[in-house]
Amino acid sequence: ELEQEFIRRLAACIRASQPSSSNGSSSSSARVDVARRVEQHLLDHPAIPQTIDDLCSVAGTSRRTLEYAFRDYFGTSPKRFTKVLRLNAARNDLLRGDASSAKVVEIASGWGFTHMGQFSADYREMFGEKPSETLHRIPQHQGA
Repeated sequence: ELEQEFIRRLAACIRASQPSSSNGSSSSSARVDVARRVEQHLLDHPAIPQTIDDLCSVAGTSRRTLEYAFRDYFGTSPKRFTKVLRLNAARNDLLRGDASSAKVVEIASGWGFTHMGQFSADYREMFGEKPSETLHRIPQHQGA
């Protein structure tokens, strides 16, 4: 439940950081509905790898419409949005993990990452450190 709340808040932050491109048109409203429906699905199932076709099925729309909806509503692609949610969730677990018992591969796999080299590269690009460095970091409240 803590992880779900974390992911919901992260999605809200991503959404809030994007300029509103809604002009009140019905197509704009339909795109918002598509983006919200897919967002809710991703929030409900964050650890399950989702293809674009899976997300199109959830939204009941085409790839192109899904892409436009995400670009309008979140300012990014559905693939990038999904990756950012899952990377942040994995980071949250790494920060809370016990370095003596937790393993990066288990945490990454738990969030649906199947290629550890790609996970590590994406993680480092996003957070500026290796996942193992995050896991072995001493929490601020224990360090002093």
